[in-house]
Amino acid sequence: MTDSMLAGPSGALRADVREPRGADDLTPVLFAHSFSGSSVQWAPQLDHVGQTRRAVALDFHGHGRSEALPGSLFEVANFAADIATAADELGLDRFVIAGHSLGGAAAIAYAADHPERVAGLVLVATPGRLPDEQVAGVQKALKQDFDGTMSGIWRRLLADATPATRRTVEGENDRLPKQTASEIIRATFAFDPVPPLQAYDGPRLTVSTPQEGPVKELHELVPGVEHETVEGTSHWIQLDEPDRFNEILDRFLERVDQAEAKAETRSMTPAPERARESTAVGSRGS
Repeated sequence: MTDSMLAGPSGALRADVREPRGADDLTPVLFAHSFSGSSVQWAPQLDHVGQTRRAVALDFHGHGRSEALPGSLFEVANFAADIATAADELGLDRFVIAGHSLGGAAAIAYAADHPERVAGLVLVATPGRLPDEQVAGVQKALKQDFDGTMSGIWRRLLADATPATRRTVEGENDRLPKQTASEIIRATFAFDPVPPLQAYDGPRLTVSTPQEGPVKELHELVPGVEHETVEGTSHWIQLDEPDRFNEILDRFLERVDQAEAKAETRSMTPAPERARESTAVGSRGS
């Protein structure tokens, strides 16, 4: 395990990096956490995946042990810039991003702008944009009673959480200054993940739990997005059911590895030979 500090546009970023030997042939993974969280919320997956492939868990600016310089912005694009910093400074030329909630939004934004770098997306508890009337209701409640409204939101999100998950989340969820938290909430409400997710056409998987209630799921809004459901968890699916989640992640990564290997082999095949192969396939189909 390596604890790395990276020079990000909004301040120094902390990343937990795993680099096992013999992992060069497997696609690296970068884990991005949720609002008011940190890389700790991906610990079971980092330990699991980091045994066989390069893996990175990032603390977004203003979260965990990362900084936020005075005047830092907290739009989804700024969190996507944190991912860009980690990818560039750690030499992740092509990698999978696993993003949870806010981390999922940032992953989508990054993938749309850098599709050549992203081998696949795993989006956990990352729904579509809420209806305007629902957003207006939440924002009004936050303005009238921020602390009380946030307490209610945390209770809802932590419903069905294991005691261990609850301890992890509650140990972090009050660390953001009120102004910063308000800016992030406003930014996530404003972000529409559908257009950028449509723009990125690589492998895409969403993982959700029905316990969070009726929401517009991204696999319902964007054709071609795969989906897995995990029953009986809180918003933090990867913490409540780490073994089940790791199975889902392993299957996805195996498919990505196969696709990446096939693409690399094809890129190494001389153009005339590829043309002959294409002609032969066309002739067999005639």
